[in-house]
Amino acid sequence: MSFLSKLSAKLPGTKKPRSNEEEKLQHRIIKWHYESGVFIYPELKWLHHIRNGGKLEPKYASYWKQQGVKAGIPDLFLPVKRGEFSGFYIELKANQYLSKEQKEFRDFCIDQGYQHYVFRIADTDAETTFIAVINAIAVYLTDNIHDWRK
Repeated sequence: MSFLSKLSAKLPGTKKPRSNEEEKLQHRIIKWHYESGVFIYPELKWLHHIRNGGKLEPKYASYWKQQGVKAGIPDLFLPVKRGEFSGFYIELKANQYLSKEQKEFRDFCIDQGYQHYVFRIADTDAETTFIAVINAIAVYLTDNIHDWRK
């Protein structure tokens, strides 16, 4: 079993692990960000993961709720203002569907002036999705902003 598999086999307080594809993709994005991205775009040093609700065991649910963990929050956030956008939220999905909470938060973010994009691994494959995420970050950071809701 690889280090990443052991580490992520079960997050403390969760009923089941995140999708392995989502996790591997997120790990790869963060690895790229540390090894290459920050040298191209120094602002990437602020890209970070947000602990979100997920499936919580009852004995931990109250603790995490008290800590401010919420369902529907995207996986990654880049708090860098570009153009009309105040920051860039990134949601990685192994399946096709956003939960009700994810849709609600996405709409809220867009209304508040944040860029929010969902990358669906199931639409292509992990490699293509990785390239799409990196390209989206590059487009965002170089002020070539597009309204991706259209």
